[in-house]
Amino acid sequence: MRPALKVFLPVIALLAVCIGWSIFWRFAADATEAGLDDWFAQERLAGRIWICTDRSVSGYPFRIEVRCLKPTFSGPVANVQVDGSVGDIVAVAHVYQPTLIVADIAPPLRLQSKPDRGSVEMNWRGLRVSYRSSDGALQLGSLSLNGGSFVAQLLGLDEIRGASDLFELHVRQTASVPNSLDIAVTTNGLTVPLIDGFTGDADPVNLILTATVSRVDAITRASNVAPLERWRRAGGLARITQFNLAKGAAETTATGQLDLDASHRIHGRLDISALGLGPILEKLGIPAAALAIGNLLSGSAQPPLPSGATRLSVSLDNGRISVGPVGLPMVLQPVY
Repeated sequence: MRPALKVFLPVIALLAVCIGWSIFWRFAADATEAGLDDWFAQERLAGRIWICTDRSVSGYPFRIEVRCLKPTFSGPVANVQVDGSVGDIVAVAHVYQPTLIVADIAPPLRLQSKPDRGSVEMNWRGLRVSYRSSDGALQLGSLSLNGGSFVAQLLGLDEIRGASDLFELHVRQTASVPNSLDIAVTTNGLTVPLIDGFTGDADPVNLILTATVSRVDAITRASNVAPLERWRRAGGLARITQFNLAKGAAETTATGQLDLDASHRIHGRLDISALGLGPILEKLGIPAAALAIGNLLSGSAQPPLPSGATRLSVSLDNGRISVGPVGLPMVLQPVY
């Protein structure tokens, strides 16, 4: 080998590695942007249109960082048409795993209903969202919000405020059931003065919820039919495996399953064990004597409850709510 070639061979090899790595980084960056585009596409299927007029990609050589400055969106949120905005979004992925995206979102979140029936503003110390996709489908997702607070102003009502130390949402594909998602929700230190006025104490709320939702493929399928209606027609079911709600001396646990009926109202049954809810149930017009009779009729084969606890069977059928043998004087409205 010629001496000159010996000198330049390592340089040529280094250049080849740099060029190859640059091509690989560009490929990974494109895959990351495609993952974000998949999420935006799923949002479009739900009727929400996001606009990010200033999107940039950086992070070379080992990270892919996609920055979206103050995006806006328009579409349905909780069955209400809104215009919204949020602070800067910075989404990061690693070159060796470009389909796993972790995004930090800056406050505030602002929602304004159309027509003007109210507004909501949320702030937080930290908000992080992660999303892993495969062939455009969600595999794993999570949301973690720390130090959150909100102010809601609804037409004709007083201002509603609230705050939470921590809120977490985790979603993943169900391993044993196709087209299903496992969902877990945790809330710690939730305070809402409006609820305090109803329960008679100022203790924070702590919540744990786990559930499995079937037929989620119907929700993401492209169609002119509303996503929830597609889910209902496909026989979608939400099976609640754990529900634990604690506020001061009151604690409620529940299991059950819910779906939507032909009139788009929530339908199903919940088996509930409640401790310290007597005063609240009395406010709802449910007498303690009727609950005692219901327990005798339906709970004889079940294990005994702690002192002061109540076992409730809640049925939702044809827009009516029944707690044990007692029908509540209220009618469920359609979800959509």
